Amino acid sequence: DRFGRVIYAAVSRTLRTHTRRCREETAQDVAQDVFLRLIRRDYRLLRSYDPAKAALTTWLTIVSR
Repeated sequence: DRFGRVIYAAVSRTLRTHTRRCREETAQDVAQDVFLRLIRRDYRLLRSYDPAKAALTTWLTIVSR
């Protein structure tokens, strides 16, 4: 739940920046795509996270954008 909100917020902000309107369903679909990308190939992207470089919320925001 905690990180879902971070990802959804980043996706929503990015969509609103690049489009006039952001439907909630679209933002939810894109956020789910981010989650799928994180776990694809045996969590390859998620395992690439380095806590020495950034906080997890920062890293997730960057990935989501």
